[in-house]
Amino acid sequence: MRMTYFDANAPGTTGYTIVTNGFKLYAIHAHQDDGGHQFYEDNAYPVQGTMWLYMPMDPGERLVEICGQYGAHPGQVHYISLMVRTSGVSGASQHIARWLR
Repeated sequence: MRMTYFDANAPGTTGYTIVTNGFKLYAIHAHQDDGGHQFYEDNAYPVQGTMWLYMPMDPGERLVEICGQYGAHPGQVHYISLMVRTSGVSGASQHIARWLR
């Protein structure tokens, strides 16, 4: 399964939603300041086990790097790890740091 396209660092982006089940990365969605919710209404992702992670962005903050890694532990437990780096120390960076505490 391939991840869908998203418009990174577009003007007016207020945050990003990452859609995953911990094993597959389904989508990254860029939220615009228009307040539309069509993305959530049109999704076709499995309901059970799907996680929706929202990362707010401050005005002027940009995505700098997204790294993903698929792997398996002994016994074939598959997983995905994802690292998102932004240009600021606020917004998404602080949100994730608070979540990890």
